[in-house]
Amino acid sequence: VTEIMSSPSYANATWSLLVVDLESGETVYELAPDTMLFTGSVRKTFSVGFALNELGADHRFETPIYRRGTVNGEGVLDGDLVLVASGDLALGGRQLPDGTLAFTPFDHNEANSLGVATLTEADPLTGIRALAAEVAASGITGVTGEVIVDDRLFESFRVPNGNVLISPIIINDNRVDVTVTPTTPGELALVDWRPESVAFRVEAEVMTVAAGEETDVALSNDMPGAGTVSGTIAADYESPAPGVDALVRTFSVEDPSSYARAVLIEALVEAEVAVTADPTAANPTSLLPAQGSYSDDAWVAEWVSPPYAEYAKLILKISHNLGANMSLMLGGLAQGATDRDAALAAERVVLTGEFGIDGEGFDFPTNGSGSPDSEATARTIV
Repeated sequence: VTEIMSSPSYANATWSLLVVDLESGETVYELAPDTMLFTGSVRKTFSVGFALNELGADHRFETPIYRRGTVNGEGVLDGDLVLVASGDLALGGRQLPDGTLAFTPFDHNEANSLGVATLTEADPLTGIRALAAEVAASGITGVTGEVIVDDRLFESFRVPNGNVLISPIIINDNRVDVTVTPTTPGELALVDWRPESVAFRVEAEVMTVAAGEETDVALSNDMPGAGTVSGTIAADYESPAPGVDALVRTFSVEDPSSYARAVLIEALVEAEVAVTADPTAANPTSLLPAQGSYSDDAWVAEWVSPPYAEYAKLILKISHNLGANMSLMLGGLAQGATDRDAALAAERVVLTGEFGIDGEGFDFPTNGSGSPDSEATARTIV
């Protein structure tokens, strides 16, 4: 190892290593183990560990819907329906029949940066559809008021790595997946997307060109709630991901609460609950009651997630930036923190106090997922 480190290719590199026997705690090998270096996504082990410590591996996220108003004899609610966001990273969107969460070696969160992705088979709207069906099963046949998403669990924020928005409500990782499949040269390619919703319109004009010609597909979403897909795809296009025939890219959802509200309204209508609220309107948070004032007798429906242990696997297996930052906030919430800075401070207290880590051995200034500024020593990481 040191021979490789000393080679000309790494003339300007700084190295730090620490190998420790897990059972005895004995140091097997060390090389400048107290040098501060950038962690990259190794940072996620801290934020996920923080959440595991605060929530417990068996913690389940409960996302309820409450009614505000009275239901008449025909089942019509004269008032509002409110979905209260719980910080559920998946909300059923990756859930498999056995309760585990699906992921692939090429996750859709990296589709644009890596140029390849394999979509999971689970319906991204599983939780939303289940909630809508439960509302209908409760006897509600119509809603004369609004449908609102209560997103006050914590203050939304963006992280430097990818400018990813971290919000209390998440549908399909706050992404719209686009698949482009070539047809016959000279004809338009087949462009599909999910979830399909009035919340985000997709306009597409991708031309299929002859085999061997350039594949150049571009996505643009410079309009609120809409995106365009354009360019060319070769008739013999082959995805770098094995077993995938289509090109996959994603749009970012920039207003997660309004998006979640729209797909919930659409799911309610599918479940034969008449809704007068406009699904394309912004989430009307000004109509929300005092936070935490929902009564048990106003409870209508609830989605319950798999245990957090499943989320921890997902986050660490695919280096899920959004999930790591959500974990930071969830751990912080357990300590009373409702914004990113307070959550980072709470995490530091737990890491140095309960975990016994030297506070001089790490610096996590802006996020729970790592890049570009999280630093730690090898000793801290071990």
